[in-house]
Amino acid sequence: MSQRRLPSTRTSAFPHLPAALVVAALSVGCATSSPGIGRSSPERVRIQTAGQEYDLEMTRDQPSTRHTVEAPTDALWTELPQVYEGLGLRGGVMNARARVFGSPRPERAPRQIAERPLSYFFGCGSGSTGPRADSYEVRIRAVTEIRSVGEDKSEVVTWIEAVARPRGVAGRDIACSSNGRLEALLVDALRVRVGS
Repeated sequence: MSQRRLPSTRTSAFPHLPAALVVAALSVGCATSSPGIGRSSPERVRIQTAGQEYDLEMTRDQPSTRHTVEAPTDALWTELPQVYEGLGLRGGVMNARARVFGSPRPERAPRQIAERPLSYFFGCGSGSTGPRADSYEVRIRAVTEIRSVGEDKSEVVTWIEAVARPRGVAGRDIACSSNGRLEALLVDALRVRVGS
């Protein structure tokens, strides 16, 4: 296997996260699923958390990713907003009691996340200029719940939806698929911030 050249020792998106850990997290979840192409068909999707159920309008049924972290839920909950900000994801407290944080609607994504192009995280199909995730305007909706699963042990559950549309011209939304790298990076950033 060829050796990849690592970025600088720290990334601007993660001032407290060593670049080697960023790269390790980005290597997780390499399998991608085929993105849906065409007009999005919004539907009500029920997201069930440990505290209650949420009905959100999403373009398709969103699978969740689950990671166990050896840290108290309160510590992870405190750091979650900073991790979202570092990733360039917009979000707010959706339910403090159930520890649900995220965005109720898709928000415009930065051009890069952790110094990687969006096509590294999402499959939106390809056009004449390459991956649409890199040339189209991508909007991301992310929702994260932190659950207690034992003493000083938590489960981080994240749902991510992304859609893309041409920049500066009228066009239809294209549903994108997440390959799991962004969800894994979010969890590893949480681990670093709480020293887990």
